[in-house]
Amino acid sequence: MLQCENYSDLEIILGSYEEFVIGYKPLKAEDGMVTLSQSFANHSHRASVRCVASGGRFMASGGADDNIQLYDMKLRKEMGVLMHHEKTVTCVAFVGTSHLISGSEDGDVVIWRSGNWQCEKIWTAHKDGGVTSIAVHPSGKLCLTVGRDQTLKTWNLVKGRSAYTTNLHAQGEDLSFSESGEHYAVLKLMKGGAQFSVDVYSIVVAGVVYSVVPESRPSSITFLKVCHIGKQGDEKYTLKFQFTG
Repeated sequence: MLQCENYSDLEIILGSYEEFVIGYKPLKAEDGMVTLSQSFANHSHRASVRCVASGGRFMASGGADDNIQLYDMKLRKEMGVLMHHEKTVTCVAFVGTSHLISGSEDGDVVIWRSGNWQCEKIWTAHKDGGVTSIAVHPSGKLCLTVGRDQTLKTWNLVKGRSAYTTNLHAQGEDLSFSESGEHYAVLKLMKGGAQFSVDVYSIVVAGVVYSVVPESRPSSITFLKVCHIGKQGDEKYTLKFQFTG
């Protein structure tokens, strides 16, 4: 359960190994506590669901059946399926509401136009082992991808081409941009597969500004939004949420 002020517009979407895409909405009780109630369930995939993403009214899920399922969450119905990839779809991400980006174990990164779902670009990104994660910059002008080939690639979404490649000397497992877009984090699997690290990069200095080695294996990383609820002089009052489980 969560304690909060207002989650009425929030819906949590997740995918399962049982091939379902499931949605939950929060319900607030009189005592202020919030519980989750199932709001959506779909069994379109024929293998485990590996990733989900939303953009406006659209939602997409990718699975080990090599397909991307599309949903209209306003009308609560399926919109169809995208079938370019030849191996497991490992990651999907929306660029605002205009485009969808998908990555797969086949090594391709594909750009789809939202609405008519036309395939606009196919990039051969990480052929040696496939794409593991995609992160879109808040500006929508660039995105990052990592793969099992131990490289991080920067893509220019305005010109529709690769900008440059960075050798991580480790397998990239996950990516996340900060809300401002000034930083991004990379979850790395070090050689031998026995140790992970999380490196935070600065866009300004074009390098690592902070690193941490987790005690246990992380499954994903993300930047949390910090809410400033008041200010008096030079002192800020910060509201922080901590989730455990």
